Amino acid sequence: MNKLIVSNDLPLVSVIIPTYGRPHFLERAIDSVLSQSYKNIEIIVVDDNSSNLHHEQTVKIIKKYNRNNKIIYIFDGINVGGSLARNRGIIESKGEYITFLDDDDIYLEKKIESQVEHIINNNIDVSVCNMFFKKNNNFLDISNCYSRVGSIQEFILNGNAYTPMIMSKKESLLEVGLFTHSPRYQDHILMLKLFMAGKKIKSLNEKLFIHNDHNEKRITNSNKSEEAYRIRQSYERKNLYKLNDIEKKQYKIIECLINAKILRAKKNYLNSLKSVISAFTYITNRNDLYKIIKTLIRIHILPNKKI
Repeated sequence: MNKLIVSNDLPLVSVIIPTYGRPHFLERAIDSVLSQSYKNIEIIVVDDNSSNLHHEQTVKIIKKYNRNNKIIYIFDGINVGGSLARNRGIIESKGEYITFLDDDDIYLEKKIESQVEHIINNNIDVSVCNMFFKKNNNFLDISNCYSRVGSIQEFILNGNAYTPMIMSKKESLLEVGLFTHSPRYQDHILMLKLFMAGKKIKSLNEKLFIHNDHNEKRITNSNKSEEAYRIRQSYERKNLYKLNDIEKKQYKIIECLINAKILRAKKNYLNSLKSVISAFTYITNRNDLYKIIKTLIRIHILPNKKI
């Protein structure tokens, strides 16, 4: 263990918890942070509800912690979305390091301690941990449980970094302009910006929190999904010159398949099918073929089945 971690001179860590529409989970999330082995923390709860019942219920929960000076509560009265709510918390934070928690997820006891150690011991700017994935009260060991960062090329093609996986130096987040406002992919876009700024990023091969997957989290509006993907795509395309010829073909497959999903959601079935078929022209290996066939089955042949 690094000497800094066991001394009294612990860097302050700010945990940003945006909350919207789920006050019944919030107390559990806060308590999981208060139970951390690492004690030099502040918790910033950003209430992203409007002045409604969910806001009133959130206030009742926050009042339970009135005597706890580690908790800061922010309410601006308007719903701005997850990315801007997190930005609000970052701006108000005093921590040297910033990490995040969704209001329905839970930290394991050593989450913060492990990531602070990871950053200090490896002299990096950003630590990205793994997670447990829970759905319908069952734990699933799926690929999304594991952070995948590596190089920016690897991240563009196969990156995975859920927001609570990330702990970053605050100065790094400020340098890249915080989260980009987007209906989806906020975490992916943030990581791209950190890579582009030359930040040192590493995966920590430890599962340090529980992600609870809920159907209500899904964005079903196809226009919002397309808007979010175009924002993500704009950052990725700035870095395509870093990909070799094979990697560029693999990226074209990703573009074709995501476009197919967006078109399918808009009920533009013919053009969606054409987009899937066009992906076949970029195949470089068996994994590419598998990915295309899986998407074809999922969105056109058996759209209501889990593949």
